[in-house]
Amino acid sequence: MAVKSDRDYYFLLQSFIAQTNDGHTEFSLMNFLKKDRKTDVLPIGTNWIKDTLYVTYAAKDWLDEVPLGSRIISINGLSSEKYFEQHIYPYVSAKTLQDKRKKSSFLFGIGLLEDTISISFITPKRIWRHKSVIYDGFKFRYKNSDFVSIQKQMVHKNSCYEHKVAVDGNNASYSYLRVDDFSRNFRVLKFMDNAKNGLMQSDYVILDLRNNPGGSELTADSLLMYFVNGDTLNTYKSITRSHNSFYAAMGYSYEKYRDYYQNLHEEMMCEEEFVFSPPYRVEKPLYILVGEFTYSAAEDFLISLKLNFPNRAVLVGSATGGSTGAPMVCPLFNGLYYRICTRFPLTPIFQNGLQPDCTYEPTIDELLNRKDCIFKHIEYLYNISVNN
Repeated sequence: MAVKSDRDYYFLLQSFIAQTNDGHTEFSLMNFLKKDRKTDVLPIGTNWIKDTLYVTYAAKDWLDEVPLGSRIISINGLSSEKYFEQHIYPYVSAKTLQDKRKKSSFLFGIGLLEDTISISFITPKRIWRHKSVIYDGFKFRYKNSDFVSIQKQMVHKNSCYEHKVAVDGNNASYSYLRVDDFSRNFRVLKFMDNAKNGLMQSDYVILDLRNNPGGSELTADSLLMYFVNGDTLNTYKSITRSHNSFYAAMGYSYEKYRDYYQNLHEEMMCEEEFVFSPPYRVEKPLYILVGEFTYSAAEDFLISLKLNFPNRAVLVGSATGGSTGAPMVCPLFNGLYYRICTRFPLTPIFQNGLQPDCTYEPTIDELLNRKDCIFKHIEYLYNISVNN
């Protein structure tokens, strides 16, 4: 009742729902912010890389003052971590720290028009600087072409579905498959049919899911079946909330129905059985690239893989986002909506996102020089497996 504007109330709702600490339970005010004349953006953007906040996005006319790769030490007199904990994280719907950090970069860049933040940072040339930055990016009508960026997830800029064959430094050939989402628009059969010759001729396979936010679990399972034996896949147990209106009514008087009355009843869902016989199987050594942008149905893909075929693939990268989703989407008005996650996996391998078998995180220097050194890391792992 104390808030004075729609804008403040929407942010209050966002912080309220964020207290569920779930990545798919959130209130989205994106459409409001796009139209709100009092809202603007910073001409710089940030990303967390190995527990450090860096400038990874900036308008070209800011690059001399705040170069890409600058390490932000403090914001408004607080350490970067403290500032995000106090002013950004309370509005972020996420279960894991890596997911909070991923989503917080967007919120950090949004504020009231003409508001100012003060940052202290060290440039890549080790020069210490202080700078006041104003939320006025839209005011100056920057276009996309006015910005430059470095991406934490090193992906190519062409099609989000890619397959190619390459040779590593030891003359071993590998097939590289990049799948950036599991939407229903992703034609698994067509994609794998086009990649078949390369897959069959390669010594090993790299499947890149680093930039895959999810989509359809059926699509993900269809792709998975190409890499495992058998035509039947059992997924995993999970829990969901269930409602029975009669029990809920009776719960007012009967203790045994009280959890229905209070909308707290949980029900276990057994593993789902997915049946699919792909046209062919890939039996080559498989390395899967993962990170905090690996999310939702992409994590379903990995959970089913690790539970049913724990030794089939090596996960390389960093921990996944940590939310398998299945959200119920509820529209409000003016394009606003909220989502409620309806399922949580009952498996110990998914308590803090899926952890990689081999950890690899790019350094800021690698990103600045656009070197995706994770392939060298996989080459090293493959050589070890061959020699052993």
